Amino acid sequence: TKVLATGEGGMVATAARSLAATVRDLKTYDQKDDYRLRFNYKMTDIQAAVGRVQLGRLDGFIRRRREIAGRLRAAFQGLPVRLPPDDPGHIYFRFVVDLGADGAAFIRRAHQEGIGCERPVHTPLHRLQHLAGFALTERAWKQSVSIPIHPSLSDAEVGRIIDVVSRLLPAP
Repeated sequence: TKVLATGEGGMVATAARSLAATVRDLKTYDQKDDYRLRFNYKMTDIQAAVGRVQLGRLDGFIRRRREIAGRLRAAFQGLPVRLPPDDPGHIYFRFVVDLGADGAAFIRRAHQEGIGCERPVHTPLHRLQHLAGFALTERAWKQSVSIPIHPSLSDAEVGRIIDVVSRLLPAP
């Protein structure tokens, strides 16, 4: 689902000096005098080289994601799901639909059909922090499903995703 794949690691581009300083601080996890949680976010030179090549292909990746999103949107229009916003600036990192009901069975059936539908995030943040009182977040997480949309999908694979997802969704 990554927009640009470099293996592990990544990059942040910003004009905000304070954000750049925070990112630099977080990526260097040792030799600090405070207890701020940090991780080893450094990229290797090889990962950076892969990232530079991928960066040159970014426009094509986004164009293909938008093309696939258009096909998914057209196919799922009229089905009992809420679709992601139809925004010309959307890069479709994910194509998340709201089923209006718990998505666990849908995800399981999609996997049985060979379609890698997943939750939009593995675990909601409030659960990781052991916080309660996020009923709307819980409901959104349970009802939301991410439909495969990566740019390497062939037109035939997109067609199969559409066929399987359309068949698994309840009739309107």
